[in-house]
Amino acid sequence: MTILPRKYFSSSQSARNPIVNCIPSVYYSSQKTKQITFSGINRQTFSHVCKEKLSSAPLLGTITKFNSNFSHKKNKISAKRQSARSANFKLTDTAKNLLANTAQKRVCVCMSHRLNQDENISIKHNGQSGTDGRAYYSNIIQCSSVHTCIVCNNRIMSKRSKEIAQAYDYFTSSLYGFVPMLTLTIPHKHGGSLEKQLELINQAYKRLMDDRIMRQVWQIVGKVGAIKGVEYTHGKNGHHNHIHSLMFLEKSHHDIKLPIARWNTPKRKGMLRLLNEKQEKSYIEKGLQAQISYMSFEKFIKFYWFKLCREVGLGATSLENGAVITEGDNVKSYIAKHKSAQEITNSRDKKAKNGNRNQWELLLDYQGGDNHAGIIFKEYAQAFSGGKLLRWSNGLKKLLLIEEIEDEAVLLEDENAENHVVEEITPELWHLIKRYKLQARLLSAVENDYQNNTNEYSDILGRMIEYHCERVERQRIIEHQHIKNLVPPQWFNDVSIQSVY
Repeated sequence: MTILPRKYFSSSQSARNPIVNCIPSVYYSSQKTKQITFSGINRQTFSHVCKEKLSSAPLLGTITKFNSNFSHKKNKISAKRQSARSANFKLTDTAKNLLANTAQKRVCVCMSHRLNQDENISIKHNGQSGTDGRAYYSNIIQCSSVHTCIVCNNRIMSKRSKEIAQAYDYFTSSLYGFVPMLTLTIPHKHGGSLEKQLELINQAYKRLMDDRIMRQVWQIVGKVGAIKGVEYTHGKNGHHNHIHSLMFLEKSHHDIKLPIARWNTPKRKGMLRLLNEKQEKSYIEKGLQAQISYMSFEKFIKFYWFKLCREVGLGATSLENGAVITEGDNVKSYIAKHKSAQEITNSRDKKAKNGNRNQWELLLDYQGGDNHAGIIFKEYAQAFSGGKLLRWSNGLKKLLLIEEIEDEAVLLEDENAENHVVEEITPELWHLIKRYKLQARLLSAVENDYQNNTNEYSDILGRMIEYHCERVERQRIIEHQHIKNLVPPQWFNDVSIQSVY
């Protein structure tokens, strides 16, 4: 029996299939193979495989080469999505290994165990063709750990991005409001505690939304609510959190000019104060209008965020870049970025701005042997544990006609859909699929079979079972030889001993 040379496989194909470098290229239907009894394993599939003329089977390379006749140029979106899904499953496996002995080990059961122990895991297809066609697993546990599991993160973020887009369109088109995006950054230095930094930035944001002075400001611009999301990166200066907040306003912030004057009291003399409508009128009536200056809304937010960061203990942030307001195309691109979140790990070379790395890039680097990146990711997982991707102001979803749905319910939407069951997988067969890390590959195979009327799914399973049976047989031979070496040779010639066996 020979081993297929590595030259028949590209590096990308080897990455997609974890057993591509060690499966024999020639499969034989010998008596030994037929006599192997693998307890409980999908016997119908195994029986079918053994009856086939294995000598005429194509080389294993066809498994990784998408055994179909469709044109890759016409199916770039599907191929890209399948490639990203394979990378994401691999990334989740890395997170499982990294967090196995931590409080964040919930990710370890994701896409691995049955939801209902009395039923088999199955593969369903949504019945659509082309790029809209999608296969998925049913009756399988999904962890909904949005910060540590990229598979669940993408599913949930896809739903949340649609909600944001729906809210944006409804508020701007039907209610004629304005939705600028407020980006808040903080000073950061190497060696700081991530949990403490996250606590302080959330504290500063809460004050920006709800302290006495800001309530007055938000009333002037007609703030209806906000959607807040915290993003994380790590760079040469250590951990860095920043906030994106979509502000739903009744008035354009460009039209707002806030009246500012200086305090005259001894303790606050010279400090700026925001005048309310009554105070502004009083200044004018007293002929003190010269003491009033008018500041733009954006400039006021910059100064106030600078003030809040110092007061909560974050230090002095950049006055120019600490708080930035964008709108129009920038807001739409932010929404579109979340819509394409499933492509975030499509390339190992993808890097954040200025050399910073987000949590998924840290996992990619850990895969590549950077152990320090793994330590940073574990600290990130602990700090963000239990948090949500996005937080909406109270009552905002109801106002904008967005249905309230928890993250867990988002993942169960496919489970409750009455889509066609394409394949059913026995527990024993699922154990092998997990062992050889073929979960993502099988979903791609089902999608390709549905689109191109091929037998890629059966081909992969058949070869996996054959390979495992041959592996069991090789292990049996090794163990038999090991035992034989331990037993004295003369025992095999002793008639009394042979009679015992």
